[in-house]
Amino acid sequence: MARMSKTGSRRLLLGTAAVALLHLLISAQNGFVPVEGAGLSRRLAAGVLPLFFSADAAMAIPRVTDREEFINRMKRENVPTFKQGIDYLKKIDQVDDRMRAFVPRMIRKMDIYANIQSRSEAPDRTVRRLVADMELFRKAVEEKKDKQAALKAWDAYVADLPIGIAKFDLDEPESFEGPQSDSSEPSDPA
Repeated sequence: MARMSKTGSRRLLLGTAAVALLHLLISAQNGFVPVEGAGLSRRLAAGVLPLFFSADAAMAIPRVTDREEFINRMKRENVPTFKQGIDYLKKIDQVDDRMRAFVPRMIRKMDIYANIQSRSEAPDRTVRRLVADMELFRKAVEEKKDKQAALKAWDAYVADLPIGIAKFDLDEPESFEGPQSDSSEPSDPA
């Protein structure tokens, strides 16, 4: 049997308490003596309980109001890890233990970046394609220890990113680090 989350168990507790309170209030109108047929009917309980548990539907609304800013922030957080891994992979002759130790971290970042590319809450075709490319990359490094297959899978991952804000080029840091401030200009203290 699946475990219930803390918020789910709280909702269940609140819902049960509300139904019990409602039943108590209805029966209190009759002088504390329950009358047959009076009180909380099953239909009323069936109508009230969904109100307490329908909050999950509202939680499905995307939490991000500025999608482009969110993708840019995720780019700044994740792409430097991609660059670190791919630069090392290109530098070495064959996949070594150091690269294999780095791959789980890189795969987590690739998975996070892939999953934010969906336009809806559910993974769409783009996300599934990116996850498949990510899995090919992981297998090429961890299981096959094949540098060329890993680089090919990486290129497929980058090519499958949606055109627009999600794209980046590891050779151009401006595409994923954001604008750089010009440190040669003196700052205005005012």
